[in-house]
Amino acid sequence: MKLEKILKIVEEETKIDLTSKNRRRELVYSRAIYYKLARVHSRDSLSKIAGIVGRDHATALHGLKVFDYQISVYEDAQEYFKIYQKLDLIIRRTEGTRDRDRNPAAYYRSKFAKVLLELREERKEKRLLKNQLLINS
Repeated sequence: MKLEKILKIVEEETKIDLTSKNRRRELVYSRAIYYKLARVHSRDSLSKIAGIVGRDHATALHGLKVFDYQISVYEDAQEYFKIYQKLDLIIRRTEGTRDRDRNPAAYYRSKFAKVLLELREERKEKRLLKNQLLINS
């Protein structure tokens, strides 16, 4: 998904301009939500993600840590975690983000495991049919 669109969605939900030069808690938490959503739903670098809001990659990295260690853990930030969950769901529905696009290694690992199980089942059936044929003849 485009970073500008993610930014617009977060700004509309939180009613905060994420490009402002301020370090109020609600602004920091809102930016952290943007960084997390951008990281999950795009393949852009941290520099590009942070550049949209006028920051550098280190600030984006710190914002991701803020999300992971404060927003998703502490009671006083639970409303921001709920906002993140709501926006994540909205983006998934509108974008139609597939598991393969978000985490290709995990997607293909699970797909391989599924195919392997199907192959084992087919071999088992073949063995049973072969044994039945030998018994009947």
